[in-house]
Amino acid sequence: MNMPNQTQSVTRDKLYCKKCSRGLMFPVIEEGEAEYTENYQCNNCGHVATIPSVLIIVSQLFTGIVGGLFSLVLFIEELETLMTAFQFNISVSIATDMALLSIALIFIAGFTFTVFRAVRDIRKRKSYRIPLH
Repeated sequence: MNMPNQTQSVTRDKLYCKKCSRGLMFPVIEEGEAEYTENYQCNNCGHVATIPSVLIIVSQLFTGIVGGLFSLVLFIEELETLMTAFQFNISVSIATDMALLSIALIFIAGFTFTVFRAVRDIRKRKSYRIPLH
């Protein structure tokens, strides 16, 4: 792994090392890699950490919220159909409705997990910020 030039603008990332509390974290370039990744290395102690980028966090939040809301709407519509069938004793394919409800619940759980990961990544990124003294 190659460290970027130390004279690079520190204000761009403003991430400090949690291990030694004195060094700054700089993006690490792997051989053959076109651009910076989420891997950072301390310029003081050499500590390496994976810190999620803001773009990834924002896309996780957006995807989780929009997908979760869409899945929730589909779940509510299928639940309404099933409850109406039970209430008025209408002959519908209960197995199909139950399967669609289950699939919607799986999607809701998946999108909730995505939002959970985004929140966790926000906390991780904030923990590497330069403390304001």
